[in-house]
Amino acid sequence: MSSIAHAQALLPKVGNYADAVLQMEPLRLNALTKVRSYMGQQTPKNVCRQSDLPNSVKTTCTDFYNRSADVIQRNGLSNWEFNQITEKVRTDTLYRQRLDQELQRRQ
Repeated sequence: MSSIAHAQALLPKVGNYADAVLQMEPLRLNALTKVRSYMGQQTPKNVCRQSDLPNSVKTTCTDFYNRSADVIQRNGLSNWEFNQITEKVRTDTLYRQRLDQELQRRQ
């Protein structure tokens, strides 16, 4: 399947993506609160991708990643599909509009 066909095949899954994002947001905020309690308010952006993290932060990040992966799968997506849709939402107006519609529908 070509990359264009893959991209088009993912468009119907934006609703699943919206559900996953909404379910992951409380997990993300909880993890961020914990990390800030360990590192202070000046926590670097993408802290979980930093090297040389304290063990408490590594544990929190790992837990967040594992729980997020479970949410993604429960919503009928693979991690690859989720990441591809994330990229498409950032770069493709059609995907961004579809996500906005799906999020509004759920609120």
